Amino acid sequence: MAASHTREVVREIAASIEAAGMPGDARPVVAAISGGADSVCLLHALVELGYRPRVAHLDHGIRAEAADDAAFVRDLASSLGLECVLDRGDAPAYAKRRRLSLEAAARELRYAFLSEASQGHEGLFLAHTADDQIETFLLRLIRGAGAAGLSAMRPIEERRDLGLLLCRPMLSLWRTDVERYLRSRQVSWREDASNRDRRFLRNRVRHELLPLLLSMNPGIKHVLLREAATLGQQHQHVEAELLRQLGLQGRQIAAALRGEAVVLRGGRRLDSRRLWTDLLGESPTELPPKFDVELPVPGVAEVPDVGTVEADLLQLQAPARAPHGSGSDRSTEIIDAAAVSGGLRVRSWKPGDRFIPLGMKDPRKLQDFFVDSHVPRSQRGRIPLVVDAGSIVWVAGMRMDERFKIAPTTRTAIRLRFVPVDGGS
Repeated sequence: MAASHTREVVREIAASIEAAGMPGDARPVVAAISGGADSVCLLHALVELGYRPRVAHLDHGIRAEAADDAAFVRDLASSLGLECVLDRGDAPAYAKRRRLSLEAAARELRYAFLSEASQGHEGLFLAHTADDQIETFLLRLIRGAGAAGLSAMRPIEERRDLGLLLCRPMLSLWRTDVERYLRSRQVSWREDASNRDRRFLRNRVRHELLPLLLSMNPGIKHVLLREAATLGQQHQHVEAELLRQLGLQGRQIAAALRGEAVVLRGGRRLDSRRLWTDLLGESPTELPPKFDVELPVPGVAEVPDVGTVEADLLQLQAPARAPHGSGSDRSTEIIDAAAVSGGLRVRSWKPGDRFIPLGMKDPRKLQDFFVDSHVPRSQRGRIPLVVDAGSIVWVAGMRMDERFKIAPTTRTAIRLRFVPVDGGS
């Protein structure tokens, strides 16, 4: 039975590789290996199929035990006679510098590393499974993604922005298949303790939301997988029709849907992976989170996948003097409590938002402020705004509104502190 299951998993991976047209075993490829069960299964299966991949592993600088994970991957690669590339990043520092969540920062660092490690190679193999597929579907649904964002991950995807051909040959396998395969071969793997950290929205989806859905419908995983696949097909039909309207023909459309760049009439080059962005100036693949929660004073407002905003009351002595923030640390701000009207809330930004940045006299569009502050469009929705009944009080971590600054007559103040989802200092 064990041997039969082992062969079944390897056959499934081999069939996915062939069906999607992934690079064959004679081609130079890279395998991203974290040391977890999924990636260890992928590596053993690839070797069994005749591949000799370069093994790539990044320590994100988040966990103390990550050094042990790197050592595990190095020893695993050595035992299989494979080249191994290891590196270490500092995701917490990168997240703080770029104003990203820890998850987003780790993802950016990881793909930058994998892009470099894959130079001179024809494909990057990733160990995403059917479980990852449905978790991603639910995450994007929670965050408000459109049809493209809710579409299933594709087995093969060209990422021209990273210079990578992503290969996902395990999307038809479940995590239970993976672990049964490894146990049948008596192969060990590493358990990442951060996968149980409920601060991360993905973990809450995995450990809280999915079990709840399963209690309501034991077949919910297959339902979600089917919905993601259906949305992907529908989105491809829409893209194909748009490409037809642009004058592309059958082979060009097929190439574009595979992620290849195509040339339109007049010589314009269109990166089909960025089809909507190139044509319409926006992307529907994943919208930033929308939130609007009460901030009690004193108290805390929690925004999933963004962070928390804390509020405390301060009594000031005359004449009032209070710093605006703490030097280079913009995570804290102190405002005049008497200037607040109707209580405080924490919400995401909206088109048309305006405020008067501290030190200025006239209102500015928040969008212009973000542009001048070099905040990427994809991250603007993740910056909390502390607001009262009629005004933006504080663009968290960036700038307060001039109308709420401490005055010589201020006797009661509110100290605000933004703690990003990485649990910043």
